[in-house]
Amino acid sequence: MSVCCKDNPKKFWKYINRSRTTVSDIGELIQVDDYGKISVANTDKLKAEFLRKAFRSVFSSEKDVNTCKLPDEQCSITDMEAVSIDHNVIVSKLSKLNVNKSAGPDDIYPRILFEAKDQLVCPFYILFNTSLKAKKTSG
Repeated sequence: MSVCCKDNPKKFWKYINRSRTTVSDIGELIQVDDYGKISVANTDKLKAEFLRKAFRSVFSSEKDVNTCKLPDEQCSITDMEAVSIDHNVIVSKLSKLNVNKSAGPDDIYPRILFEAKDQLVCPFYILFNTSLKAKKTSG
C-alpha cells in the first residue's frame, strides 16, 4: 500500500494504527549510580523518578543560562510606517491554511478560518491595520 504522509497525514496515521499489533508499556528501567550500584524501577512511580533524574542531569537550569539584556532605547516607529495589510494578503494567507491541522491556542480550527475566509477578510483587515496604527501613535 502506497501512502504519502505529506498529502494525507490522516490516512497515513490511520494505516499505521491499523498495522500496529501490540501496545506495550515502558518496561523495567535500570539505573547505575556513580558508585556502580544498580537500581531497578518496576513501578510507574519509580520509573517516573528515574526518568526525572535522567532528564535533570542532561538539561541545564535557568540559572545556568546567560540572559541577554535588551537595549533601553525604544524601537523606531519609522519601521512600522511602511507596513500595511492588504485584503489580498489576508485572503492569500487564509487560503493556504492546512485544514487538517488541529486548533491553535485560541481554539479556532484552521478549517473554520479557511471556510469563512471571505467573511473574515474585512474584520481581519480592520483589526490588523488598527493595531498597526495604534503602534505608530503610541511610540
